[in-house]
Amino acid sequence: MTAASEKSLGSLRLLIADPWRKLASIGLAIGLWFILDSQIADSVAHRLAIQTVDSADEFTQSNSLRVAVDSARFFVTGYFDRVTGDPISEVKIHLHGQKHLIADANENQSYLFTASLDAIEGETASIEFTIDDVRPSEQKFRQLMTRMEPASVRIDLAENERTPMALAIEKVEIDAPASIRARLLTESASFSEPSVNLVGPSNQIDAIQSASPLFTVRIAENPTAREVKGTLQLYQNNPAFDRVRFAAGEGDIIVTIPVTAEFEKYVLQVPYLLDTLALDPTIRENFRAMEREVRIEIQVANDLEIALSGMTTEERQAWIREYARLWVLLPPEAEHLKVGDKPLYYPHFEIAVPVYEDGVDYKVLAPKPVRVERFQ
Repeated sequence: MTAASEKSLGSLRLLIADPWRKLASIGLAIGLWFILDSQIADSVAHRLAIQTVDSADEFTQSNSLRVAVDSARFFVTGYFDRVTGDPISEVKIHLHGQKHLIADANENQSYLFTASLDAIEGETASIEFTIDDVRPSEQKFRQLMTRMEPASVRIDLAENERTPMALAIEKVEIDAPASIRARLLTESASFSEPSVNLVGPSNQIDAIQSASPLFTVRIAENPTAREVKGTLQLYQNNPAFDRVRFAAGEGDIIVTIPVTAEFEKYVLQVPYLLDTLALDPTIRENFRAMEREVRIEIQVANDLEIALSGMTTEERQAWIREYARLWVLLPPEAEHLKVGDKPLYYPHFEIAVPVYEDGVDYKVLAPKPVRVERFQ
């Protein structure tokens, strides 16, 4: 027997000698590996809500699987377990790996699947994806992903229809505070664009044409504004149109609605002035008002109301005496009055400040008539 043969035979004897000890050593090694692995590795399952988004850049809630679908072409009709056919709204992704990576992954439970739709033709289609198609929020978590439940997901799609629709205030539900709701001049409402492009399944687009309300606009409280604005939104309370939306990439449509002023009442003393320019110049000085000023009810709004409300009663009265007048215009027929006649004339109220407009910022609904005397 050669030396090499004797050496090989010796090695074989060592392997088969005392087999139980050898098995015990192997078992101990395996046990130590599991112990060490449990110290440096961990396992976790992330339960994720499926969220349809228009692009990979669109962020939704955390703990979600974002499914990016080109909404200009298709909308998602449902998500399903590919094997059982059952509809699903969430998936579970299992992870295993180093504990520090697992801890980081737990803080970033956001995943993405981008649907490739370039090769799809027809009005309806289905695509599938597995865990191999899912991207975690950071690439370093990819090595941790072991499996997904369900293992394969089917997405059913339908082609969108794009339809322009003319805008009319009759199709808009106005959500406004009670303080201004009754003052909205809805018949004079205007839109920043005359129409809007709607995108959705053809059956819903057809049905929505006759729906009312179709849109809604929320108006913020602004009691002193002469007009209010809001952004047009689709009416969300009709589940029959849940797939319809505004076309992506278009700007907001702004609804503008004029508002009637909210008038506050003040009772003040206002001076009288006689306007006798319509009379013969030789007798213009022969007339006088029986009262120098009269107590009347004035209604004010907008900036004028803000100004007057910030004054004391004395300051308000002094301001009115300086800037407000009741004009009494004597007609040419007054020339025929006899000395001692005292007819009544209705005055015209005016505030001599150009920024304040009659009927908009102030008004006197029924000023009392003024008695004028021809005294000579």
